[in-house]
Amino acid sequence: MNGTVGPRGEASQSFAKVLENTYNVPVVLWDERLSTMAAEKMLISADDEQTKA
Repeated sequence: MNGTVGPRGEASQSFAKVLENTYNVPVVLWDERLSTMAAEKMLISADDEQTKA
């Protein structure tokens, strides 16, 4: 997470351009990696709490 766009990000950007050009609609992209990491931490934490009980 150093600000560069990786292969999946580039593919997403290309797909967004195709959608914009094909359907003449604006497409908004945003980085979901942090929300995914937060969800994973929450699941791990919940699992840890369950094993302690």
